[in-house]
Amino acid sequence: MRFIGIDLAWGFKRPSLLCIIRKDDNGFFYETLLCLTSLEDFSSFFRVHQEETFVLAIDAPLTVRNCKGNRQAEREIGIFLKRFHSGILPVNLTIVEQKYPRLTLFWELLLQSHFQITLPFLDTLFWRIAFEVFPPLIVLGLWGQGALEVYQREKKTKRTLPLFQQRIAELVSFSPPLRGLELFFFALQEDSFWFIDACDALLCAYAACFLWSRGREYAHIFGNPQEGEVVMPFQEAQRDLVTFASSRAYS
Repeated sequence: MRFIGIDLAWGFKRPSLLCIIRKDDNGFFYETLLCLTSLEDFSSFFRVHQEETFVLAIDAPLTVRNCKGNRQAEREIGIFLKRFHSGILPVNLTIVEQKYPRLTLFWELLLQSHFQITLPFLDTLFWRIAFEVFPPLIVLGLWGQGALEVYQREKKTKRTLPLFQQRIAELVSFSPPLRGLELFFFALQEDSFWFIDACDALLCAYAACFLWSRGREYAHIFGNPQEGEVVMPFQEAQRDLVTFASSRAYS
């Protein structure tokens, strides 16, 4: 079983980063990081692993039905993150059509590759699941406000996020623990140009295995099933941090 995190480039000029975490009898292990430059790269990856069970967490909207304005998810996230001097870009079909042409093609590819857009902790028979996450929410939910401040500051000023790397290394002591991170850091020493995107892909992948293993109790959901949901994983220590956020639970 594999947990996939994708930092999706919404346009055609930048590559996307895909991070894989493998689960076996000994736990969860970082496996590899891929730089995919086209939708055909994604299609080839899914074909090569067509027998694999995947839980995919993606930093991109997977359900957009509103022609203008914002989805409920972005409205709720915007209110929530304003307290932390952060925010999220608006999403609607007009914006997607004009600025992010890769998104609609990616949606079609997921369906063709037998992914179901659903949440990772539901009791389903689906063997390929995809759902939405947002890296700043992952950072806030797993580490708290201090880590979010470091993450946002270093994204603006540093290529390799030197302080936030220390937070990522702590995943080995989380529940579930993520092992093999030395391979992740070694790969990025070889090529640090995409370090920020790679970290976001890793955060997405870890969110997938965290939510799959910890369940609904440690998930805060923004939005609704009709317009799209964004899931925020959180540790027990951050429970009080998210209780004030307006969100409709998935049922």
